[in-house]
Amino acid sequence: MAVPWFGNGYELGSEPHAGQVSDPTLEYIGWSGWSSEYFEINIDDVQMFNKALNEHQRDAMFQDGIPHTISANLASRAELSF
Repeated sequence: MAVPWFGNGYELGSEPHAGQVSDPTLEYIGWSGWSSEYFEINIDDVQMFNKALNEHQRDAMFQDGIPHTISANLASRAELSF
């Protein structure tokens, strides 16, 4: 299975992934987890799903807009400024 990455409604690429996440509390956005390199970009909307979305579902999400709600506790290792 490949995990796709999207930006502004366009698929930017994908990474292969097999199996399950061994520890669901250790997910990072913007950091690989094995080096000191960080993704240097502003991320303003993030959604994660427990199933794969088909092409129609993905397109509809970007056309209809993304709701701005968070239903999880999130933590960051970086200083955040608003």
